[in-house]
Amino acid sequence: MRKRLMPTPTLSAKEARLLALYACGLDSRQDQSVLDVITRFGMLQIDSVNVFERAHYMPLFSRLGTFDKSELDSLTGGKNPTLIEYWAHQASFIKTEDFPLFGWRMQHYKNGAARPASFENEHKKLIRWIIAELASNGPMTAAQFEHEENKRKGSWWGWSNVKTALERKIDQGEIIAAGRTNFSRIYALPEQVLPKKILNKTVDHHSAQMKL
Repeated sequence: MRKRLMPTPTLSAKEARLLALYACGLDSRQDQSVLDVITRFGMLQIDSVNVFERAHYMPLFSRLGTFDKSELDSLTGGKNPTLIEYWAHQASFIKTEDFPLFGWRMQHYKNGAARPASFENEHKKLIRWIIAELASNGPMTAAQFEHEENKRKGSWWGWSNVKTALERKIDQGEIIAAGRTNFSRIYALPEQVLPKKILNKTVDHHSAQMKL
């Protein structure tokens, strides 16, 4: 006897559109706060594009309507922040509790830094100085580092060696972004910002991938 097949569910074009809007959080005011929106999607990509407003504020506006931008800012800076920056997709705000899930990516960058011809091996003295400055002074922007190698080499991506070192150490998790001021990153040592439960948490690659 042939097995009877269940009928395939069908949707009208209107129903499909409504379902897509619902999945994106655009159908109604499902989310009540900035944190609700970021929790729904797991991240908020940061973008420097600024025509009407910084691009990363726009997904929040489209889901929350008029909102106080300081709500996002208050979640991303200071000691023990709710959100932190890391390379989730591109540079993104993620929940701080998810930061350990990217340990495998940080290790990948550390492996690259161990190559003989790496930037890190060619600038060991500079990197030690940067770490010492952060340990002594606390969180700083790139412009606050007074060093002869902190001079731009061109426009936009023409970073100084100091800026390059800071960004590469963020990739490796040895320095973190502790918020922004006028869209400039504030750099800090992890122990200056993150709680011990985050600093001490490790997640293996497979488990992290499954969670992400």
